[in-house]
Amino acid sequence: MTRNDFIAQRREDISLKKMDAKGRLEGLFLEMSLAFLYKNESTETREIVFTFPLARGSVLLGLKSEFGGNTLEGTIYPKAEAQEKYEEAIEKGDAPILVEKSAEGLFSTNLGSLAPGEELILTVEYGQLQNFAEDRIRVVIPTVIAPRYGSPHRRGLLAPHESVEPDALAAYPFTLSLDILGDAASGTVSSPSHRLKTSKSVEGLSLSLDGEAFLDRDFILAISAIPGKSIAVRASDGEGAVALASFFPEETKTREPISLKILLDCSGSMAGASIEIAKKSLRDILGYLTPEDYVSYSQFGSKVAHHVVKMAPANLKTIAELSQKVSASDSNMGGTELEGALMSTLTEIATPKKASFKKPSVLLLTDGCCWLDDQFMEDCRKLGQRIFIIGVGFMAEQNALRKLAETTEGSIEYVAPNEEIERAIRRVFVNLRAAESEELKVDWGETPLWETALSRFVSGGQTVHAFATFASAPQSLPTLRLRMGAETTET
Repeated sequence: MTRNDFIAQRREDISLKKMDAKGRLEGLFLEMSLAFLYKNESTETREIVFTFPLARGSVLLGLKSEFGGNTLEGTIYPKAEAQEKYEEAIEKGDAPILVEKSAEGLFSTNLGSLAPGEELILTVEYGQLQNFAEDRIRVVIPTVIAPRYGSPHRRGLLAPHESVEPDALAAYPFTLSLDILGDAASGTVSSPSHRLKTSKSVEGLSLSLDGEAFLDRDFILAISAIPGKSIAVRASDGEGAVALASFFPEETKTREPISLKILLDCSGSMAGASIEIAKKSLRDILGYLTPEDYVSYSQFGSKVAHHVVKMAPANLKTIAELSQKVSASDSNMGGTELEGALMSTLTEIATPKKASFKKPSVLLLTDGCCWLDDQFMEDCRKLGQRIFIIGVGFMAEQNALRKLAETTEGSIEYVAPNEEIERAIRRVFVNLRAAESEELKVDWGETPLWETALSRFVSGGQTVHAFATFASAPQSLPTLRLRMGAETTET
């Protein structure tokens, strides 16, 4: 039996047959529709459980199923009530569908009572706000859940029946089409993850995958050479109004010395392209440090290894020593024990005593192939050190890592093979050196009933999203006022 025959035989027992993705990007708003085709090719009636990823910040907009010639629309219920209704339908012999959020960025689908030979198409619709990074938008559509180190059931991240067991031999076909409208349609479109076909359309640009593709890596789309600009939209239903303002502030000149704790993932999952990307990134990072900065360097896998116990000035001697350690780094340190390594880095490395220094920051380079829970992120936040992350590889974790960075008021950049590393590193350092804002406020033109809280740290070249609700639609355009020291900007 050949390997292809073996894969084909295994697919006989796999209920998911393919996923078709269709989307529309207009301005900074992405709407996606994911259609999953299931077929029960066994000889028994089955209940199917399938866990799939959505990017952080995604909002479910709709759910429908096509089954037995009928199309049914989903209804949103509180989790406990939805589970109760699902179990009742199972007992009646119906074929209910339950979709619920499990861990951060993961949703589980329960398909009840699928008879032998029956097919079902489940369509999930979601929306997500994108961000400018300088003159670029990076769109990621997660399609795969990479193997993760640790237990997904600890602290209730996943229920036992939602367990994720990736299979390297599974081959789920994947198609995608995306319409790009507005300014983004005039940009330069590329993908480091997939081959693309593009064509002009009446509204803008249409793209699709060129050739056969499978759910074995996230889809990454880069749209560059487009001007980052502020956008404001509003909507009203007669009883109230909601407004969204996406600001793109200019880069400020205010810069501060930093004390930086570098932590490199050297676990086995980083083998291959990921560790090489991380080492290239580190060499660029060391080049951005100045003699006024302080730095430490640590590696981790199953255990953490701190190469210094006290942060050192980033002078030529220190940089030369760290460069040698980076060159010797490899993905040979075992499992991804990120929690212990990060907590050790936050608490055990001595920091500069100079009064002019703010609290140190951590720069983590990892593929994020481990399970993280909310309690750990809250423990990190309480320590008051910002965590910046560079996620490396085609399957870098898209949800828990981003939440960790946001929770500690840091930021995250992703770098896959074939992507520009240098610009991502530059953006990281712009954020690292950004001073805490003395004033950061949105002027909506009138007093909102509610508005989102903004981060204390805002740097130019990055998007700031703000929401607000009103009794009636505001008539003037909002502005963002940012003051750092002697510098004040309005966007």
